[in-house]
Amino acid sequence: MKQILGTAVIASALSVGAIDAANANNIETTTSEKQTVCNTDTIVKNARNRTFGLIEGWETGKNRLTYCRQGQLMMSAPTATGKPHGDGGVYTPEGTFPVGRLEKNKVSGSYKNSQGRPAAMPNAVQVVRGIYAHAGKVFDAKGNVLKFPSHGCIRLTHADSAKLFNFVQADRKTGTQVEMIIKGTDPRK
Repeated sequence: MKQILGTAVIASALSVGAIDAANANNIETTTSEKQTVCNTDTIVKNARNRTFGLIEGWETGKNRLTYCRQGQLMMSAPTATGKPHGDGGVYTPEGTFPVGRLEKNKVSGSYKNSQGRPAAMPNAVQVVRGIYAHAGKVFDAKGNVLKFPSHGCIRLTHADSAKLFNFVQADRKTGTQVEMIIKGTDPRK
């Protein structure tokens, strides 16, 4: 069985069971999220039998990560990503990637925080090479999602990054291969 963490979702409606699961997990669902692909094959083949995450970027107007486990919506959270491809070289790549390392207390080897120290990347789930989904600043002072704050990583709130980390870790323990699907971050596609 495969698991996919990923993106771009606007398809048919979620089943009542998926919405109930979302409500049981205190997931705020909107009409568009109820039309995600947790139970449709439009974006992810055999979606009902797979576990996957969907990361939608600025080009799709979503900026969300949705995590589905065999047709059940487990979480849906706002994200902040890197710039579109070709805009300064700090973009969030599109594609399907097998998830790499899980690091609860990762520290960046490349980027510094505002105090000049290596940047903390709590609850890091490796997507591809140096790109991770991890805890970081997602919102501005007015509560709006930040536009392109990262160097390609997918930022989640601390609470949401912990949920994602725990879901991926638990699913891996069952032998499920986890993949990340990212769409809507590259305007050339």
